[in-house]
Amino acid sequence: MAGSRDYSPRPHGGGEPGALLQAQLEQRIFDLRTDDPKDPDIARLKEHTRRLFLAVSTRQNNRVGTLSRDSIIDRLNAFAAQCGLDWRFAPHQFRRTFAVYAAHSAFGDLRYLRDHFKHWSLDMTTLYAMSRLQDAELYDSVGLAALSIKTDLLEHWLEPDAILVGGAAEPIRAFRTKNEALAAKENRAEMAKTISPLVHLRATGVAWCTADTGGCNGGQGVEKTRCADCGNAVIDESRKAVWQGIYAQQIELRDLTDIGPGGTERVERDLKRCEAVLKGLGATEEDLAYVAT
Repeated sequence: MAGSRDYSPRPHGGGEPGALLQAQLEQRIFDLRTDDPKDPDIARLKEHTRRLFLAVSTRQNNRVGTLSRDSIIDRLNAFAAQCGLDWRFAPHQFRRTFAVYAAHSAFGDLRYLRDHFKHWSLDMTTLYAMSRLQDAELYDSVGLAALSIKTDLLEHWLEPDAILVGGAAEPIRAFRTKNEALAAKENRAEMAKTISPLVHLRATGVAWCTADTGGCNGGQGVEKTRCADCGNAVIDESRKAVWQGIYAQQIELRDLTDIGPGGTERVERDLKRCEAVLKGLGATEEDLAYVAT
């Protein structure tokens, strides 16, 4: 989590607090762009515009930002104290809880957990993720909800006019073309229910990953555009706004003069990836020019 630990929620009159804080951020960005389009604070504020847990720092002139890790831990321990728990919680204490959930859920992947926890073997990961105290009913409920979401997503992809981009998009389009019965909604729904348990699907934030092996770094950190060239990625219109945001960021980076040849080359690469994705989703040159502003 970004930001200092003194971010704390404050009451706001009318509307949802999160929406009000988002509006404050947007207004602040607009004001800064009006005064100086190259103000470095614009980039910092834009990082917070799509985050859920916003708060106001009273120690920094009421600056709006994301709740920091320390702030969240403080609130977690305050909640534990209210529940009568005499224990000081820390993030690493939830590692095994996460492992148990991921391993026992309908979409758990031990190979991913092994990579995530840097274990030497799957046996070690399996032992780490075992728990006799797990709530099987809860896992089943979460699994059914996730399966329902995935089924709805697959049904949408099977629609004849659904726009899909990415390496895994072409096989889906070919499947739609060969199966004329999918033109009927009831047939698409039935097909989606049939193939949903067989399809591995994971959100990367910028795309949907269909790979069933570990080691995927797409959509994370500084490699947010990697999914554009990945043969396992599917990008639909639900991710269009994300790619527009990345494209706008790369436009800003291209104007910098101190990122060196390597940085410049990388920016141009990411710009081409973004343009390819956005054009695949129906964006025109005019649309790209508008995003760039």
